[in-house]
Amino acid sequence: MEKFVDLGASFVRSIDILNGNLLVGLKNGSICEYKNVLEGEETKENTLLQSHFEGELWGLEVVDENHVLTCGDDNRIMLFNTETHQAERIGKISEKKPKNLAKAKTVTASSMSVYPANQ
Repeated sequence: MEKFVDLGASFVRSIDILNGNLLVGLKNGSICEYKNVLEGEETKENTLLQSHFEGELWGLEVVDENHVLTCGDDNRIMLFNTETHQAERIGKISEKKPKNLAKAKTVTASSMSVYPANQ
């Protein structure tokens, strides 16, 4: 039996299936569970975890007793809820893309980032 499961815009890093449920690790730092993959009904997605996915984590700010704000080499800023262990909001630090990717990598603070240091 074949079934199409839309995993969004990210690429798969790892995949496992058990009892008709699909567990997928994505390159964008998410781990998602897709229920009822082998059954005829609609597949339900449940994002179990979202995180930074490239290079290093560079910033951490305690916002209040239930929230921390992080930023990293992946050009994202994330607001995490410390009680639910989930990302409540995700944004980009900069919309600009490096014009010369090879040159941008030579001037980054981290050798693992594809973005320049000002991003």
